[in-house]
Formats: sequence, C-alpha cells, structure tokens
Amino acid sequence: MNEDQQRDRELLAAFVAQRPPADIGLRVQRIALRRRQRWVLCGAVTAIAACLTVVLVVVRSDPPTSGQLRQQRERTTLALADRATAVAEAGAMLSWSRDAQRTMRVQQTRGNVFYRVEPAGSFIVNTPTGTVRVVGTCFRVEVKAMSKKTIGNTALSAAAGAALSAIVVVSVYEGRVYSTPSGRDRGAEIKAGERAEMRADQPPRISDMADAERPRRVSTTARWQRGGAAVDTPQVELLAQNRALRQKAQQLASELQSLRQQLDIKPGEPPKSKMLNFSKEELVNMAKRCELRWDMPSHGSTPPTASSNHIKELGINEDERALINAVFARQHALLQKQLRALYVEATGDSKSVDELAPSALIAEIQDKSSRDEIRGIFRRLARERAGLVAVNPSRQQSTTERLMRLLTTNGDQVEQAMAAKIGPDLARRYRELGGGYGSHSRSSWGCPKN
Repeated sequence: MNEDQQRDRELLAAFVAQRPPADIGLRVQRIALRRRQRWVLCGAVTAIAACLTVVLVVVRSDPPTSGQLRQQRERTTLALADRATAVAEAGAMLSWSRDAQRTMRVQQTRGNVFYRVEPAGSFIVNTPTGTVRVVGTCFRVEVKAMSKKTIGNTALSAAAGAALSAIVVVSVYEGRVYSTPSGRDRGAEIKAGERAEMRADQPPRISDMADAERPRRVSTTARWQRGGAAVDTPQVELLAQNRALRQKAQQLASELQSLRQQLDIKPGEPPKSKMLNFSKEELVNMAKRCELRWDMPSHGSTPPTASSNHIKELGINEDERALINAVFARQHALLQKQLRALYVEATGDSKSVDELAPSALIAEIQDKSSRDEIRGIFRRLARERAGLVAVNPSRQQSTTERLMRLLTTNGDQVEQAMAAKIGPDLARRYRELGGGYGSHSRSSWGCPKN
C-alpha cells in the first residue's frame, strides 16, 4: 500500500456521515437528472471517500463559486461551487472560480489534491507546468518541486522558473482528462487507470498506475504458506498470477452474463447483447420501450485499426487490411469534425473545442438537454427505425437530436464506406463478426412522461 492509499484509508476511516435533511430524496433526484453518463466506481479508496464527500456537500448547501486555500497543515476537503470536491493534502495551495458559462478554473500551485468532478461544463486545473482539462471524473494532481541538482544552474525567469522547478503528476481513477504542458499546443488524453508525468515544453509521459505498485527489483520476494511450509515467490510472479486470475474471472463473469441473457429471452425480444440484424418484431417491441441500440467504431482520440482476430478469421490480406484502416481513419476524422461543429453550436465555445476528446464533446452537448428531451429523441428514432413513423427531413431538429442521429447511424456509414473499398459482403461479415463495431450502446432511459 503506498502513501496516497494509506492517507485515503485514514480519510475514509475518519469520515462521519451527517444526518440528511428531510428533502434528501428530491435533492438527490435533481442531481441524478443532471448526469448524462454512466459512472463506474473509482479504482481507489480515495475515490470512494471523495464521492461520499461530494454527495454530502451538494445535499447540504450551495458552496461559493470562488475561493482559495492557502498552505494548510492538515488534509482539507473543499467544495468547488456545486459540481466538484477537492481533497487537498497538507501543504497544498490552490484557488478557484466559476464563470457565467459554468467553466470552473482551478489554479493549483503546489501540493497533492484529489478531485471529484461532476459533468456540468468545462473544468480546468492550471499548474506550474501546464493544464488539466476534464468534464466529469475522479483524478489526482500532484505538484512536486524538483531538487536544485535536477534543475541545474540555468538562469530562469520567474514564470519559467516556476514551471521548470516542478513536475506535475496526474493520476486518473475514473473517466478521462486531457493534459497540456506549458509551451505546447497539444497534450495527451489520460484514461482511467493511467498516470502522466507533465513537465513544461515536453510531451506528457503516460504509464499504467499499476506499474507504480510493482516492485522495481525482480529479486524481491513474498512469503506465503503452501501445505504448512513457507514458500518464497517473486512478487513479479505473484502479480502475473493475480492478473491471470482477474482475466479468468472477467471471462467467467461474461459467460455467466451471456447465459443469463439467453434464459431471459422472450419471444420477439432481442438478447441484450444484440446490436445488429433486428427483426421487425424486435424493433417494434424496442420502440414501445423507446429503446435504441447502435454500434460504431471506437471514437477515442485516435482512430481504431483493423482487428487482428477479424483479419485472421476472415482471411483478409494486407491490401484489404490497409483499406480497412484507411476507412476507419477517414470516418474517425469526419466524426470528430462533425462533433466539434455540434459542440460549438451547443456551447458557443470555439476556443477549447480542439482540446476535448470526442467523449467529452458528446457529454457537453448532451448536458445542454433535459433527460426528458433525450428520452423523446430516443422514442422518435426508435419509432422511425421500426417503421412506425415516417422520417421527416424538413422537421427542425435540436443540436442534441442531430448528435444522436449522427452517433446511431455512424456504424452504417462506416460499413457503407468499407463496402466501397473491400466489397459489401466482406464489409458486412467484418461488422457481424464482433456483433457490431467496437463501441456498443443501448439507451435505457425509458420513454418521456408525455
């Protein structure tokens, strides 16, 4: 257990839940209505403590929209307006403010701070060596001072000295962030389970957080009992065994879920994992629930490439593989261009649009619409797909509706572009082999109230 995890366990152990107000149900419901993404549990005890803190803060009061924290001698928990919580370790210094567009800007000049951010506009952390931009996530920012030996005897200006005399370490427990070092136009996306070291004028160095927990010396051993006798086993081997067991557990859990889904299948109801080739009856039954399913290639910051398993299974040659990769790259660039245009239309923010990942753009656009409005969009699209209503191209559509039409038809657009290069039969078999392209989505919000 490292120092951060030990401190987080102490925070959780010292946490005392307050008696909730009488109208907690209504308040929590309002909070839930603002959320536009599914959140997974943070991967560390720190995240659990911070998430509990954020609920209590939001429920109990409306925190100020600006403030500052000077160098404290003990851990301090702060509410940053109504959408974030910061757990600052002793010695941390930061200030924050939120503007009329709900953009939160934090200036962290030193120390170790854990942030839990709810998705509701841009959230930017400025540090001596660069910026960290998020939408909604759990992450930690550590500003570490460099030793004089590391810095050297270079003459520095005040601003340059602050940047070059510090290293910023960003650790992401949930969601994604985008870090941009000072002096560089572009940065890098950091995903959950990753950490990045950020220095001024250098690309971020990204690594797996699990690597930091692994022993640096292969000769290090751990002692455990086998049949009453102590056995020395290298920690590296134990980590490999643990990783293999986790993978096996995930595989068994997936198989169990698949079997349960097969048992739950009703006549005319598609399995929950099905994304393609729906019958008329299945589409009609899904439309009654305002349910829509779609697949599309992964839409991260970099375009996907042809699956090695698909290539082997379908006997695709190298020329065809190159054509598939080219289609993925072109369609990925087109999707990003369309998402950025919709983002600027929805938010009016043309300055930071190029820095946001596609998932962040989607979340920001959806955040401009109410939950019931999105339910209505899903109902309309599901009924159109089932042939229950005709498509009216002249009807005025909101930005969010055009976003959902773009996403739910992206898989078909990619298949058509691929068919033009490698033939419709091979393009269809490639898509069907994985039950659809890499990203599978299913609306589960139900129908609107009226």
